[in-house]
Amino acid sequence: MMYMPRFSPENPDMYIEPYHTISHLKQLLTKAEDPLRTRIRGIILAKLGGTRSSIAEECGVCEHTVYGWIRKYNNGSIDALHDKPSGRPPIVPPEARSKLITTFQKLAASGEQITASDVKNAIERDLGVEMKSEETARSLIRDCGFGWKFSKLKHQR
Repeated sequence: MMYMPRFSPENPDMYIEPYHTISHLKQLLTKAEDPLRTRIRGIILAKLGGTRSSIAEECGVCEHTVYGWIRKYNNGSIDALHDKPSGRPPIVPPEARSKLITTFQKLAASGEQITASDVKNAIERDLGVEMKSEETARSLIRDCGFGWKFSKLKHQR
């Protein structure tokens, strides 16, 4: 069941799910880094009976932000307070990045002229990652810290 903080002019206190005790939240607070630290602090203040406005003032945020923290906490505990990754996911997973760099180094060491198509094919073969275009291969080369013309790597003409 989904719980939402309950606000009303008569009762400004907020409902907080009893996932953690205040002492446990304080332990988590000492290990956390911002912005999670501020969010946990807000939850602790809410558990202590603070109002949205007092918590917002104490944490330096707006009341709507405090409401969002409490809603997330009530729906998913501390894990829900973490920032979600934004943007497009990487084409090559981070754990495969070193293999990708090794692939580029092998291509550069071959001594032959290498085209973007060669890079694209090597990535597909060695990493099992389907490349949609040669431009994506060029972008990956730059993302891994290589210049487009590393060793004898040259543009296809």
